[in-house]
Amino acid sequence: MTRDEEREILAAARGGDRRALEEAFGRIFERYRERVFAVCLRLTGNAADAEDAVQECFVDVLRGLPGFRGESQVFTWVYRIAIRAASRVRARRGTAVELAAEPAAAEREPLEEKEALARLLAELARLPLEHRAVLALCAIEGRDTKRVAEILGIPAGTVWSRLHRARELLRERLAQRGIGREPGSDRAPPPPLRS
Repeated sequence: MTRDEEREILAAARGGDRRALEEAFGRIFERYRERVFAVCLRLTGNAADAEDAVQECFVDVLRGLPGFRGESQVFTWVYRIAIRAASRVRARRGTAVELAAEPAAAEREPLEEKEALARLLAELARLPLEHRAVLALCAIEGRDTKRVAEILGIPAGTVWSRLHRARELLRERLAQRGIGREPGSDRAPPPPLRS
């Protein structure tokens, strides 16, 4: 979605016309729902909670759309809401984690790779939210540091430090379970995070 399209959508949503608001919301929903689900899945730890977080996110988007001033990109604003929604859902559910590989990837990978990915994602889901969010957005989603800083509302330096700490925590947890160690190595290699 270009900045001009965003401005057009926001102007229509602020106009007070219910039909224009619904149309603007529909375009935003269609544009971002899959990405919001992906980030919610990584933050909540399972598909059911991710779906709940996506629903909460887009309810909040619909409510907030008329007042959104466009000071940040729509994408940034929606992701910020998604992260808060995922955090609320996870807090309500506790810390139970059940995370599997995404279906398309699961069909193509041999059983051993699927199990390794499931263990990696389970450990990722156990990280504190501030680290999990940065790792999911930077390393998995491929967002640049500046964009992640905008989404989370934190300085870029904080993104870097949280990303570094998240990777270290993940390495430590995987090493404790004997995952990712190379023969003869005391230190686990960095895990493959892109899926």
